[in-house]
Amino acid sequence: MLKISKEENLIQQHQVARQLIRGVAHEIKNNSIPLTIGGDHSLAIGTIAGVNDAKPNNFGVLWVDRHFDAHSPKNTPSWRAHGMPTAVAI
Repeated sequence: MLKISKEENLIQQHQVARQLIRGVAHEIKNNSIPLTIGGDHSLAIGTIAGVNDAKPNNFGVLWVDRHFDAHSPKNTPSWRAHGMPTAVAI
């Protein structure tokens, strides 16, 4: 298994989120409805931020999940973003 540091992990998570933000915002601004599908809860970070970039404070989120995913960098045991999307969005 590939081992990366917490810092490398956060950098990679940030890069993915930035790409998703740009893509989602671009689609909304072009009157399309983006559909993001992925295997990790952390994709919600970029998806929600992208919608906010395109329509600032003019949208809602319906969060359906078995658990809240509200860890933050201050209280996460793993430093993995898949446990943080709700905290980041809030």
